[in-house]
Amino acid sequence: MGRGLLRTLLSERLKVPEQEIRFVYGPFGKPHLLDYNNNERIHFNVSNAEDVVAIAMSSTTRVGIDVERKKNESYEEIYPFVLSDRELHEVRGADPQLRGAAFISCWTRKEALVKAAGLSISSLATIELSNEQNRIQLCAADWDGTKHLRKFSAWDESLIAGFSVSIACDSARATVKSHRHCFKT
Repeated sequence: MGRGLLRTLLSERLKVPEQEIRFVYGPFGKPHLLDYNNNERIHFNVSNAEDVVAIAMSSTTRVGIDVERKKNESYEEIYPFVLSDRELHEVRGADPQLRGAAFISCWTRKEALVKAAGLSISSLATIELSNEQNRIQLCAADWDGTKHLRKFSAWDESLIAGFSVSIACDSARATVKSHRHCFKT
């Protein structure tokens, strides 16, 4: 459902028939558009969870988006693969009733960031984020991409009750406009 909706939105934006939209994929699977006649550069990303689809689009900056349902489940077994030491301490220190939601919030921020950068999801635990004034900034990355990722930032969006939505882009000064559309299937 997400890719079909993305294709429709890109078709409208580029004024190209949907069937002519062609994707190419980066080394970790991030889709990009083939170049079209009008040469408008559109950066995009799509995520879905259950029947919710989230799409980020920009004509100026690379973007990533992630959406996940907030659950009161324990994700303890995957903490070491996703969280830095500081984040692990923060999540484990959260109220047990809120621990699952705290983890999911951190997960969506990081996944949006690696998707914007076109990196592997295996990078999650090497990246540490801080939350300042509703903008999540990169604190550290324990690999060669540190300088590359420092210009990225991310936001949490409260678009859908019960879901965590995070958007990331490769600009420290970008603004986000959120639009919510409900479609019946």
